[in-house]
Amino acid sequence: MASASIGQVYRAKGRNGEGLVVKVRRPDIDSVIRLDMQLLHWFAGSVETLMPELQIYRPTMIVAELEQSLVRELDYINEASATARFAKAFADDAGIRIPKVYWDLSGPRVLTLQALPGTNVETLLDDSQTAATVDRRLVARRLADCFLKQAFEVGLFHADPHPGNILVESPAEVGLIDFGQVGTITEEWMTQLVIIVYACVNHEVDVVIDALADMGAVGPETDRRSLHRALQILLDKYYGLPIKRFDLGTLFSEFSDVIRRNDVTVPRDLVMLIK
Repeated sequence: MASASIGQVYRAKGRNGEGLVVKVRRPDIDSVIRLDMQLLHWFAGSVETLMPELQIYRPTMIVAELEQSLVRELDYINEASATARFAKAFADDAGIRIPKVYWDLSGPRVLTLQALPGTNVETLLDDSQTAATVDRRLVARRLADCFLKQAFEVGLFHADPHPGNILVESPAEVGLIDFGQVGTITEEWMTQLVIIVYACVNHEVDVVIDALADMGAVGPETDRRSLHRALQILLDKYYGLPIKRFDLGTLFSEFSDVIRRNDVTVPRDLVMLIK
């Protein structure tokens, strides 16, 4: 039913007739990834040596983080554990479904999960007849509440929530699938995130910078005046803008450029959350 670089996904039935989803790792994909990562490490190091002006993009750090993420995804036990944690956290949330893990049918190379009902958002938006039966406002509210709870209560969040990983069953049941990429947020970061959001709403750029410093994101080479000016320009651009005019992709790109050019190193999990 689906295919990706690390594995393939199949529909199946359990002995009692229950619908299952089985993820199977590709043979020898671990050795392929190790070779690819060796090449990427060499390339990133060469870029930083031969093109110093690109060091602000931290190519070697990006490759190291990519490698860490891929190695984690190779072992399906990690995904099974994350899925089980999400299922427990949202067990009592109306309208939110997380697949059950079948531990006796899972291991490092194979992951067996409950098959959730519903249509993924990508397909749903292309099917006007099915979409007409969905309570769009309630779906949006449940998704927003779900991800806010992940960031500010659970401390664990789905880091790859593209439309194919969100299932909707009429009228407003929401299912989340594919927990191969997850991020974590500490209680300290939760507090700083609340401060940053509050400061942005109130146009307090100095408070934003102080919160970033408390998170260890502000480097020794950071020019705080330059950072203040860049963040002020960014806030002025988006402050009071109607929500319909927001382009979150552009905003993320502009924010990323500001932090790179001012020696601000935002933790990987926080970048995943913002993304």
